[in-house]
Amino acid sequence: MDESVELQHQVSVLEAELIQLRRRKRKIPWREVAVIQGTELQLALNENKRLKEALHEQTTMASDLQKAMIKAQEFQVEEWKCQRLPFDCIRWMDGIEKMLAEDYDHTNSLLIRHGLCDILEEIEKTQVKRLADGSVASIDKKVHILFPNESIENVTEICTELLTTDKGLGQLIKGTQWQALDALDSSLVEKNGLIYLTGSAKVPGGVSHGLQGNIAVQRFLEPNRVVFIFRSVLEDKRYPIKHDNVPMYIHNEVGWVVIEPDREKHGISIKSIVSCTPNLHTPNLSPVCPLAAYSASPPVLHPITKTMMRGCVNMYRQPNRCLTELIVRGLLDRIGIYEQGNEPSGVSQVKLPRAPTIHLVI
Repeated sequence: MDESVELQHQVSVLEAELIQLRRRKRKIPWREVAVIQGTELQLALNENKRLKEALHEQTTMASDLQKAMIKAQEFQVEEWKCQRLPFDCIRWMDGIEKMLAEDYDHTNSLLIRHGLCDILEEIEKTQVKRLADGSVASIDKKVHILFPNESIENVTEICTELLTTDKGLGQLIKGTQWQALDALDSSLVEKNGLIYLTGSAKVPGGVSHGLQGNIAVQRFLEPNRVVFIFRSVLEDKRYPIKHDNVPMYIHNEVGWVVIEPDREKHGISIKSIVSCTPNLHTPNLSPVCPLAAYSASPPVLHPITKTMMRGCVNMYRQPNRCLTELIVRGLLDRIGIYEQGNEPSGVSQVKLPRAPTIHLVI
């Protein structure tokens, strides 16, 4: 009897399970489930493939970065690109020649940029270039002068004489704030065609003890024109700049003087461009590179440094604060500056039909 009851109970349980299974079979769309599972499997396989590729890419990148870091430790920036020259004679000469050659390569683009390529009228203009935050980046000056009845050869000879002789250098700075302008190594002219000068100038007022700097000059002869390049050297281990460990302005100019026939072929045209960048020597303070104060996130400057930076900008806005200006002024003095009706004084001894209209302030 008990066994019969137990069997009936099991039958009831199994029948109930059968009913549940039949109901579940009607509710679950097995085909759709299989499609979904297949899609999920494919997505998982694709993701796995993508992760493997990403891992390989990251591994390769890490390897390349490691190699680059090793090379970076071995790489040294060429000093001449930073206007710095080493003590070694061969490297010194190589650096100064590359520095001037690079500036010479920019001659035509600079003439176009400053509107001097096809200019006819004489001009004298100073422009203060500012960055987005309003701070001064450089002081640019350009001049165009016409000398009727003069020749390229004669004017080039005068320029060379002014830059390579003691008498000429004395004439360049006469009546200006420059106190001295001397050749550092006269043998460079004959050996390498280079002129290397050092100069100092007074800066009245302010905390600066004056302006000091070394300037390299090279003449480039072309079939129809002559180009003089002027470039300051900010650091020179062979010929150190004498700043006497006091606050000073370290001279920083790059200039071009182009001598070529004028458009009307009656004489010559002299075009000059010079860009001066404020540069300080501030002992016992944080060092200041030429544009450190004008970067996107400028450092906090010492009050003395701020004062000197403003003073340096104001100084370069004045006339005859760079060698490029001095040579143009010297040419005007030797060839073209004279009062109306007076005989011209100078090397050429040519009586000009008219005086140049540009008179640089002394």
